[in-house]
Amino acid sequence: MSLKFSEKSTAREAQIQRVLDMLREGPRNTYEFRSRGISHPAQRILDLQARGWSITSSRITTVDSDGFTHVNVALYSLSAGPGGR
Repeated sequence: MSLKFSEKSTAREAQIQRVLDMLREGPRNTYEFRSRGISHPAQRILDLQARGWSITSSRITTVDSDGFTHVNVALYSLSAGPGGR
């Protein structure tokens, strides 16, 4: 059964799906996830990894939407899906 969520849903499964969709488009940082309603991106990444997704992280310096510079922000990249796909 596939669950359908609104674009603004903060349900855990909706957030997990949003994170996965974003990572499929390319690397994303913590602030990009938060701008899409993912309040705790690191936990959603752990949820995906527990389901077999291979996701790597590195640390970057970035500027948030308010113009503040942040160092050591996580940048996540999707390496492979469950089973190495």
